[in-house]
Amino acid sequence: MKLNLFERDGRKLVQGIVTEMRPGTGAATGRVLNVKIKGSVYNKEEGKEEDQEMEIAFWNSELKKLADDANNRLGVGKYVSVLCTEKDGKYSASAFKRQGIWTFPETLDEAGNVEAAEANVVIGLIVNGYDGEGRYAVSVPITVRDAEGNPVPQWVRITFFDNDKQPNLAENAKKVLAPVKSDASENIVRKTAALRCGAKNTWTSPDGQERVSYVAYAFDRIS
Repeated sequence: MKLNLFERDGRKLVQGIVTEMRPGTGAATGRVLNVKIKGSVYNKEEGKEEDQEMEIAFWNSELKKLADDANNRLGVGKYVSVLCTEKDGKYSASAFKRQGIWTFPETLDEAGNVEAAEANVVIGLIVNGYDGEGRYAVSVPITVRDAEGNPVPQWVRITFFDNDKQPNLAENAKKVLAPVKSDASENIVRKTAALRCGAKNTWTSPDGQERVSYVAYAFDRIS
């Protein structure tokens, strides 16, 4: 899987498999957890993807106990996505997720013109896939937090459309992401993935429920 997922305004969204968790020592004891993750980065000179590790510091603060939270929820061999910032070559986490939606809001310039469009990265299990002419859609269940911080299950629909720049995007997404039957049994094998999308859309289903959907332009299979 690709190490780098998205970057904007000095914030970097990365993902990988945890390879090491090292608590702080000395004055940093109980204040920081240093986590190494591994993903792939494209080597232009070699023309291929290569594994690369990245170390990120998760700090406890008065407002957010990131080190404690990471220590409880992560472990060597587990997947994680991390939003972080860099200073002097060192990375510090501001948030992390094992599944869910990362949203980068639309930004405007001083004249009120759109400087950067809204972007979203959806990370989760591909439960169902739907074919269409020049498109492929998937359903992903995720957990979000309500205004009180309570976990709420939500289904999102994400669609890949063929376009001039990516004429085979829908077919490629289907080949990589579609649930398939196992060769050894009738069990369905479902994939997890990080899906890079545009702005959030909503629509009302026939049962009167508001549904969330996105149009995706790229994907990265996790497992």
